[in-house]
Amino acid sequence: MRLEQYILNFGAKFNRIDDYMRKKRANPEYRRIITGKKWQKLRRMKMLKNAIDNGGFCEQCIKDYIAGGQRPRKAIEVHHIVPIESAHTREEMEALAYDESNLMALCFECHHELHRQLWKARFNKAQRQLDKARKKETMENDINDYIERIKKGI
Repeated sequence: MRLEQYILNFGAKFNRIDDYMRKKRANPEYRRIITGKKWQKLRRMKMLKNAIDNGGFCEQCIKDYIAGGQRPRKAIEVHHIVPIESAHTREEMEALAYDESNLMALCFECHHELHRQLWKARFNKAQRQLDKARKKETMENDINDYIERIKKGI
């Protein structure tokens, strides 16, 4: 099966993550790093090292297989364990991008699943913050209503 068809078969599952990735790719600093020669060389080195160490198989699939999962698939992508865009400065982004210990060789499915989990964790964190703010606002409104009733003598 051709890679394009392979990706298309799984594309429908990742609509939200695709939106996230489009925003991420819009970051000019991120784009500069991942399109640069230094990153391309490091990526090739990681894939070569993975071919020697793991027979070219996905690192996550191997972990799952050892735990009783399905047979591992070939690694075709390199993943940053700590996301580049989590850094606050250009220097921090570059440090994360070029740190070999921050890389994993993954198959398409595992790579997108990890990003989906990252996106979900960020979404859940934002949702919890929003819920906390709404709860605080509701509590403040309840207190204000109670004070108004006391002032009116109800």
